[in-house]
Amino acid sequence: MAGGPRGEVRVLGGTVPGEPGPPRRSVLIAAGVLAGAALGATFLSLSGGDGIDASLITDPALQPDPFPATTVAVDYGDPLPPIAVPNPLDAPVPGFAGTLVMTTDSPAGLEVWTWTAGPEGTLTRDPVLGDLVDARPDATGAVVAALRRHGDDPPWLVVTNGTDVTPVFFGARSFAWHATAPGEIAWLALTSPTDSPTLYIGVRNDGGLYFKPLANLTGFAEETTSRLVGYDTSGFVVETWTRGDGGSFTPSVQRLDPSGRPVASLEGYFVGVAPDGTVAVGETTVTGTPAGTFSLLPAASTSAVWSPGGDRLAITADAATSVTIEDTAGTAQAFFDLGADHLTVRAWSPDGRFVIVSGYVGDDALLVFIDTAMASVRPVPIDGHPIGLVVVP
Repeated sequence: MAGGPRGEVRVLGGTVPGEPGPPRRSVLIAAGVLAGAALGATFLSLSGGDGIDASLITDPALQPDPFPATTVAVDYGDPLPPIAVPNPLDAPVPGFAGTLVMTTDSPAGLEVWTWTAGPEGTLTRDPVLGDLVDARPDATGAVVAALRRHGDDPPWLVVTNGTDVTPVFFGARSFAWHATAPGEIAWLALTSPTDSPTLYIGVRNDGGLYFKPLANLTGFAEETTSRLVGYDTSGFVVETWTRGDGGSFTPSVQRLDPSGRPVASLEGYFVGVAPDGTVAVGETTVTGTPAGTFSLLPAASTSAVWSPGGDRLAITADAATSVTIEDTAGTAQAFFDLGADHLTVRAWSPDGRFVIVSGYVGDDALLVFIDTAMASVRPVPIDGHPIGLVVVP
């Protein structure tokens, strides 16, 4: 991730509620609405940008309020410099083309890895301070979002461009980047255990971020856990776990349309989302083939990622050491025994040749690159625990 000028948060209009301090980075926190009680449109500037073209989101509510922003400087220490070493990715993985961006929990803390291929290929490891969890890059790898907890308080949603960590929203419980649109993000916020969660959307461009509340998910308040797990052109995907009378928990998956209105629900847990918006669900008692919105995977499926063309699906199963690649009819095309545990399919390469899988051999983490063209496997040891990963051309 490329570095940039020190970040600035500009919130147009509103008031600042009392809450714990942001991550240990140099940031400017504006006088404005940053908490779960935020209403209306808000603009956050990460690098002094002038905002975004209003045509990116047509809803007038996303236009900035006509009030000047005031800022208060808060210094939490200087950012740590990135470490870049010549190490082209196509050396251990011949034929690989593109750039891999990955967030990892390394021995030194959270890092953002940017690994490029080609004659000038390098591995850049960018340390990020602030005790962040669930850090994941957007579709382009240009910006990372994460949750930052402070004691027992609700977490902050924060974003970082590799230099500054900028608080965005206090009280966010889960988030999802848009599957294909750069810089578009959604999150669920819950300010009280008895309230219904609120769905927010935001878009980042030209150094800024607009966000607004989209929908109040009435009826989700009684769920033990509601987690936003998907965001794409078809809308949103929410996984919930409901406590039954006997104390057991039942998972279900809800598909919401682009306005945040629930349109379909299926018992089971979330596994993945296809490029056409079909939601893969596992561990369900439902039989048969659901119409349109959902597809059923074997009960033990733990991760599933579709190829860029949507014609192949790479699947892992619980306690398995292998990856199966299927076609759209569910017929197995290839089977790769990786000899590793705790496998998770992370991504396909943009050309559809490689499947990138994370796993462990004992306590040692590794990425495994499955070359579907050559029917071969390339394990690459790493000294960090992968969190989020994207591959861009």
